[in-house]
Amino acid sequence: MRRSSAAIPIRSALPRCTRWRLWCSAATGNGQHGVYFYGLGASCKGHLVRDAVVIGNVADGIRLFGDFGEASANRILGAFVSGNGGSGIAVAGGSGAADDNVIEDTMIVSNMVNGITVSVGSGSANGNEIRRCTVSGQGGYGIALQVAEGRADGNVVEACNLRNNGDSAINLGVDAGRASGNRFTENRITGNNGHGIRFNADNGGDTSGNRIENCTVVGQAADGIVLRASHTATANGNVIARNNIGDNQDGIVFEVFSEGLIRGNEIRGNTIYDGTDGIRCGELNAVGGIVNNRIEDNLSTGNVRDLNMSDPSQGNLIVRNMFSAGAMWFPAIANPFGPMVDATYSELPGTGDPVHPWANFRPPVE
Repeated sequence: MRRSSAAIPIRSALPRCTRWRLWCSAATGNGQHGVYFYGLGASCKGHLVRDAVVIGNVADGIRLFGDFGEASANRILGAFVSGNGGSGIAVAGGSGAADDNVIEDTMIVSNMVNGITVSVGSGSANGNEIRRCTVSGQGGYGIALQVAEGRADGNVVEACNLRNNGDSAINLGVDAGRASGNRFTENRITGNNGHGIRFNADNGGDTSGNRIENCTVVGQAADGIVLRASHTATANGNVIARNNIGDNQDGIVFEVFSEGLIRGNEIRGNTIYDGTDGIRCGELNAVGGIVNNRIEDNLSTGNVRDLNMSDPSQGNLIVRNMFSAGAMWFPAIANPFGPMVDATYSELPGTGDPVHPWANFRPPVE
């Protein structure tokens, strides 16, 4: 146990850093980070920060840094982190590893940069878990998962409340590296000044096999959920399912340019309402594209356009959706589209239209 109002640095250049327990500690008003775990060519693992108050430090509130070593398997539980000049909590792999850290039941409020930053250079940031945290009022992102040449796989953001942040609530940014198997589930995302959730792959990077499920994404200044790929980057095999998405600029957006490729993703079972485009697939390239994705079993209501498919999006399967008779726009290149059947939502058969099981539905014209 350690109690302090000064900075708490925990550094090691030895084969292993001693396990620390910081319980009911305070780290306030320091000229650097509040609490600092630093693995310099070493293993800095297994530390616990519980019920700490980390306020008003010049840099990050709590920082875990695995530079040429690792800062892994640490736990931050029940902390209050506010008013710091960097991120509230920063987990950084550098050229080492920042894996299997746990942040739970923590309140992160009004830090200058991001609420939580998980970043990796050429190393790894894998298997980190962020659960039941409140992240509000940051100057930048609520939660930022950032990958350069390394990997960020199997991370979880679950049951968090992200609101009123200065940029997107959750940003998964990949530059030449890879992020796969990450899960964003049961989060409540409201009133942020950017997007709700954005995957942004650039420079040959890859965001594939990730899942966004059962989230509420309401009232962002920009779009609800965005998948973006540029400069030969790819976003393949991601799933966006059973989310409540409303009162954003656009609901769900797939966007590519400069030879990016978005392929084989699923938009399934979402309720999307009160935006400009319910679902928008936007192309800004002559090569690459938005191809062979599946848009199925979504409800779009109160949007200016239910669906906006820009040239040359192609081969996207659009079936079993309920549209609210908003406008739709399609390119000259065909996307497989189930026949449109006039029926109100309450009249929908449980297994779709008995004549054509792939039908899309819209309310009949009165």
